[in-house]
Amino acid sequence: MATNLNAVLTGGTLQLVDNAAATIRVNSPITTVTGQVASSFYDLYYLVANPGPAAVTLPAATIWQVAIRNISGTNTISVTATPAGGAAWASALIIPPNGWFIYMATYSTNPGSGGITALSLGSSGANTYAEILLAA
Repeated sequence: MATNLNAVLTGGTLQLVDNAAATIRVNSPITTVTGQVASSFYDLYYLVANPGPAAVTLPAATIWQVAIRNISGTNTISVTATPAGGAAWASALIIPPNGWFIYMATYSTNPGSGGITALSLGSSGANTYAEILLAA
C-alpha cells in the first residue's frame, strides 16, 4: 500500500442533451477534482459475486473515494454501502451494463465524519467483472 496519494478526476463535461430540440440543456465542465488519500485499492478486473452481495475489503476503515465501472455488456451490478455513522442502504443502487458509480469527497485531509465504512457488491449473472478504485 502506498501512502501520500491523490485521487484525481480530471477533464470531463457533464451534459444533458435534448435530442428532440437539438439543444444542450446542461453543459457543466468538470475541471479537476482532487482528494488527498492515504491508502487505496484498485482492481481492473474485480470478479463481482453472483448472486451476492458480498463485502468488498476496504483499504481503510473509512473511504472517501469510490469508482466502480461495470465492465459487463449484459449483467448488472448492485451496490450497497454503509455511510460512516449510519445504516446500510435499504435498497441497492444498480449499475447497468457498461455503467459507472462514482463517489468522491474532495477533502484535503481525511475529515472526522462522513465517508463510507462498508461496501458490498452483487451481480445479476455469472462472470461479471468491474473495474474498482477505493481510496481513503
